Amino acid sequence: MRRSTHVAVGAFAACGAELIRCFVNKEQVDWLKVAAAGLVGGCVAVAPDLLEPALHPNHRGLFHGLATGGAAVYGAVKNTKATAPDTWLRLLGRSAAIGYLSHLVLDATTPKGLPIVG
Repeated sequence: MRRSTHVAVGAFAACGAELIRCFVNKEQVDWLKVAAAGLVGGCVAVAPDLLEPALHPNHRGLFHGLATGGAAVYGAVKNTKATAPDTWLRLLGRSAAIGYLSHLVLDATTPKGLPIVG
């Protein structure tokens, strides 16, 4: 999958998640937060390939594993339910997890798929 695809999907997913969060919580949309979510989601979406470059067809290891994706989901859920008042930190954590997961979802659709652990 191309890096530009990962960036675009990560940004789109993180922006969409923030918009959905605002809708569900009946909050006014803060477009600065939506833009920040997209920026973080797009940047983090390329992290697995930066950590494990595609130098050969079997490059997918720990950072492309389903276990790492599960850890990202767990962290995002814990982060979202946090009682910390800093909404920016929670937004950045959620967006990073969504960007990372978007990469794994895209790679899971390829013929090589994803390893469980690495």
